Amino acid sequence: MKNLNTLTLIVLLTSFMVTGYAQSPRMALIEQGTQASCGPCATANPALQNILNQNTDKAIAIAYQTSWPGVDAMNADNPTEVKERIEDYYNIDGVPDVALQGTKAPGVEGPSYVTQSRIDAINGEMSEFNLSLEVTIANGSMLVSGMVEATAAASGDLKLRIAILEELIVNADLAYTGTNGETEFHHVFKKFINGSAGITLATDWAVGDTYTIDETFDLSTLNIYNYDQLEVVAFIQNDDNKFVHQAVEDTEIEISVDFANNAGISGISGVPGNVCREEQAITPVFNLQNNGNTELTSATITYNVNNGTDQTYDWTGNLGTLVKESVTLPAISFVSAETNTLNIAVSAPNGETDEVTEDNTTSQQISSLIAYDNLTVEILTDNYADEVYWEIRNGANEVIIFGGNPNVGTSNINTGTYPAPTHPDMYLNNTLYTAEVALDANDCYTFHITDYYGDGMSLSQTPAYYKVTDADGVLVVDGGNESYAEILRDFQGDMSVGIEDVIEVNTVNVFPNPAQDIATLNFNLIDHVDVATINITNAVGQQVYTKDLGALNIGNHVQQLRMATLPNGLYLVQIELDNDMITRKITVAR
Repeated sequence: MKNLNTLTLIVLLTSFMVTGYAQSPRMALIEQGTQASCGPCATANPALQNILNQNTDKAIAIAYQTSWPGVDAMNADNPTEVKERIEDYYNIDGVPDVALQGTKAPGVEGPSYVTQSRIDAINGEMSEFNLSLEVTIANGSMLVSGMVEATAAASGDLKLRIAILEELIVNADLAYTGTNGETEFHHVFKKFINGSAGITLATDWAVGDTYTIDETFDLSTLNIYNYDQLEVVAFIQNDDNKFVHQAVEDTEIEISVDFANNAGISGISGVPGNVCREEQAITPVFNLQNNGNTELTSATITYNVNNGTDQTYDWTGNLGTLVKESVTLPAISFVSAETNTLNIAVSAPNGETDEVTEDNTTSQQISSLIAYDNLTVEILTDNYADEVYWEIRNGANEVIIFGGNPNVGTSNINTGTYPAPTHPDMYLNNTLYTAEVALDANDCYTFHITDYYGDGMSLSQTPAYYKVTDADGVLVVDGGNESYAEILRDFQGDMSVGIEDVIEVNTVNVFPNPAQDIATLNFNLIDHVDVATINITNAVGQQVYTKDLGALNIGNHVQQLRMATLPNGLYLVQIELDNDMITRKITVAR
């Protein structure tokens, strides 16, 4: 009887221990290297996502958007940690590719390495750890809590990594799109809390050992496309062999803020960076975000250009807390100045007073195109002159002049094949071609040069190049024997008017030109002016220098312009005299 009672006690204690430290199935962690301009990624990703959709209770995914082989706006949000994880940690040097449970796919298998049988095998194991996670967002701060609990002995260089992701990003969210045709991106990595190295855990764990997760992260430091798509993944990894012991995710994140009615505005797009100096019409697009706890169903949008007449748009919709929507405004017309400012403001969320006004306005600069007088186009061909085509189009999109092979044109390019289809007008190898181009003032133009194969002027026995200069010898665009598929440059006809038409001035000179460190501006007034200002802008319209000269009397005036800190390139020196302006071009060349 005594032996029976003892056995019963042992059984009861054993049962209690198993219940207290019950093991959980191991979740499969799939870490993916992919890219929005990677052609094979566009083919492989849908199949991988289909497997993930079928295994939401068995697998967790993280997609790292790399910086190669092309452009990817999502990589630009955090290129450093993507590189640290994909290239430095997993030694992945090509996409698409994956690491499953910390093991890089062998050979060239890539995403095809992730199969149902492998996921089932991982999930069929019991993990050495239980891992819990709870995430909330309050006033823009992410609060991450949870527990790591050992259910079996474990040891190694153990790290806890916590990753912030966006479950779904679409092309409309991005500042610019990739080139592989993908329109949806899933489980996109944004940031590791505490960095890619992770949180160092104890080296040796016994059953029952625990670690409490308690982290806070300021989300304002991240470019979040959609707060309602945020998800957080936590996983325990042994850096000795990269094995992932356990992973967990929270996709249902509670979001709260302190204010009921608060609309925010940001992210202007849909407008050109440069416009012609004449009447223009633009169609602005911006992000409207609900920064309040109450669902945002209406708001008033007011917008103008250069503080001109306000245009009003009444928005209606349904946005949850911290959810944003891309809003396209009706077109607005304005007469372009040297520089222009688009202003957008939001008010009256849900017909109420906005409780926070600091996030109610945004603006964007729109510069006028650099103006050039009549042009000279020079093309010195390489050994594959039949692949070259160039043209200049006006503001009505009409070709006013072209050269090279019309069978290449602007669309039959970057083929990776040769020879190009022949045409009687195509150029000869290693030959210089020159064309003079007359421009109309006030009209906009685009210079466009393309290459059939896609390697540009890269194979040449002579220093092949393309170059466009204006009548003063100022460089508009140029290139040497480098690789390219197409090059575009926008500009406009010269808007300069005679000095006698704008102010009583009989000389304006800027010298030397080109300048290195110091340039001298000399002008002679034959009448008094009350307000005089010098501004210098670069080729994209950004102001790099300004000086207020105040009132000036009749006579000669000399001003020294310090150019030493300016990069090489074309600049516009603008002299504002009362309500008139005189512009001179100057080139910095060292």
